[in-house]
Amino acid sequence: MLLDNEFEGAIPVELGQCWTLDNRFTGALPAELGTLANLQELRAENNCFSGPLPPCLGNLPLLFNLDLSHNSFSGEIPRDFGKLKKLSQLYLSDNHLSGNVPPELGEIIEMNTLDLSNNELSVLFNGLQYKESFLGNPGLCHGFCQSYGKPDSKRHTIIKLVVPIFFAAAIILLIGLAWFTYKFRKYKMNAAELDDGKSNWVLTSYHRVDFSEKDIVNSLDENNVIGQGGAGKVYSFGVVMLELVTGMKPMALEIGEMDLVMWVSTNIEQSGLESVLDQTLAEQFKDEMCKVLKIALLCVSNLPTRRPPMRAVVKMLLDVKEENKPKLKVEPLAT
Repeated sequence: MLLDNEFEGAIPVELGQCWTLDNRFTGALPAELGTLANLQELRAENNCFSGPLPPCLGNLPLLFNLDLSHNSFSGEIPRDFGKLKKLSQLYLSDNHLSGNVPPELGEIIEMNTLDLSNNELSVLFNGLQYKESFLGNPGLCHGFCQSYGKPDSKRHTIIKLVVPIFFAAAIILLIGLAWFTYKFRKYKMNAAELDDGKSNWVLTSYHRVDFSEKDIVNSLDENNVIGQGGAGKVYSFGVVMLELVTGMKPMALEIGEMDLVMWVSTNIEQSGLESVLDQTLAEQFKDEMCKVLKIALLCVSNLPTRRPPMRAVVKMLLDVKEENKPKLKVEPLAT
């Protein structure tokens, strides 16, 4: 028992058995402590030991309590401490330990108390569970540890972002409510003015309708449709040329329910071009009429893209005129 004394200086190497060292010892722990195979508890807290922790302490199979807190140990925690399978209490707080926390400590099944607070440790492995054991290690806070009451920086950043967004949304909501209130009040004022009779507008109908919707629907019949329709000046001019060469009107009785364009197309397919010509003129002008008929059929083509422009139609008609222009026969004068 070396408890509560004021020994000074280094521990002699020859020290064979120790239980607690709550004194003012300095220097490093002797490596010979690792040879005490039957040592079960080693307490050297509240001293002035320095230097690295002896890895040989991991060779004590029966050690269940190791307290080296409140000293000046430096360096990394030895990975050999993971061999202490019986270790249930490990106190290394208030030293100058740095580096990574060895993951082997998380594999000690018997471990129920671990205190690494107030050191300079930097990397924490996932096996350690109690954040209070790591307070005072600035590099060891993985988003959950608050050292000495300082707020977590990530949480503080989120708060700084959320607060302005909240205020901006509140301002937009207030502006929307104000605009809606203004529109609603304006609508009520206009409605009140109408109720007070300030509006002198009165709609009066002077037209008497003598037909019903049923009459309109019943009139939508194919018999009342005038032609099939055609777009453009070229199409209309083609219909006029068909009237001239056939001698038919668009709604002639001979055509029946068909329009003039359909009647001409059907008869030409069945009987040829000459079958639709006006017979009163066909005898004298059959060639000219056939050429004009072909031009008219181009103008009334079903596809607008196949219809020639009006300039081309005029030129084709002039060509027909020139081709069939009578030629003067000049006879020599008699001598």
